[in-house]
Amino acid sequence: MANVGSVLLLRTHSAEDINVRSAFLHLAPGRSGLAGGSGGGAFCRNGGGRYLDPAVAILIGVVVLRSAISIVSESLHTLLEAAPVGVDVDQLAGEVARRFTECPLHHVHAWEVGPASGC
Repeated sequence: MANVGSVLLLRTHSAEDINVRSAFLHLAPGRSGLAGGSGGGAFCRNGGGRYLDPAVAILIGVVVLRSAISIVSESLHTLLEAAPVGVDVDQLAGEVARRFTECPLHHVHAWEVGPASGC
């Protein structure tokens, strides 16, 4: 029951931080698997249950794989110090050059040092 509460609590904050989203995605498939396994057991008597359980497992596996790829991609983006998503480096360089005309601008590097926290 505590895991269900944790999933509900983390779900509301999972869009804000990659670490919270990872924790949410770690807990959520277990709850979905429990529901799918229970559903498969309930329909086992009429013959559909033996197909329902593997179908639910495959569906949960695909969702987990898709989520894991998203988390790994975002983590690599941060670790490789890429420019933050939504930042146009050329536009940023133009704005800095326009405001500080006394200092010539040669190279502009912008990178993300941590996950965005909804600032």
